[in-house]
Amino acid sequence: ELIREDETLDEVKKSKTRIIIMTVLGVLLVSTGYYFMVNIKMFAELGFIIATIVTTLGTYFIFSSLLPFFVMKIKGNKKRNETGLNSFTYAQLRFRVNSLSRVLGTVAMLIALGAGAMTAGMAFQKNVGIMTDFSRVYDVVIHDPNDQDNAALKEMKIVEESKYKYKVDGEAVYYLRNNLTAKPPLV
Repeated sequence: ELIREDETLDEVKKSKTRIIIMTVLGVLLVSTGYYFMVNIKMFAELGFIIATIVTTLGTYFIFSSLLPFFVMKIKGNKKRNETGLNSFTYAQLRFRVNSLSRVLGTVAMLIALGAGAMTAGMAFQKNVGIMTDFSRVYDVVIHDPNDQDNAALKEMKIVEESKYKYKVDGEAVYYLRNNLTAKPPLV
């Protein structure tokens, strides 16, 4: 039995209604995932998790339903099927199409993931200048400044300066509460 295992067909017949249902379900799942990603502000972390799951499932449904259907349609074209080695090639492709559909679905998602990562990286690169223009969260703490520190501070463009009274013992630094509540540090 094991010797002739490679000669048996592992073909699964798919009805047209099953193909249509899987395709519609796949398109609905992918569009639901895109809806959650577009409205990510409304759904927050839950939206990201749902979008990831339903987009992945939808992609697998689309590939596992449409890929065998397209191979059968191409093989059904007698003019194309009966020229050259096409008959042999289409028979081989049809023989393994069920396992290939999962692999191709995975490859398509990996390519989309790579393209999305590159797009996100390029967006971060373009937005660095814009983000730094609007943010100013740079705190510097200088304890007991000397003449060199004072000279360096005079050269800097200081937007806001705060001085706090503090006390240091062997284990901790204690700040005066009134100073901290009047002007809390940014970071």
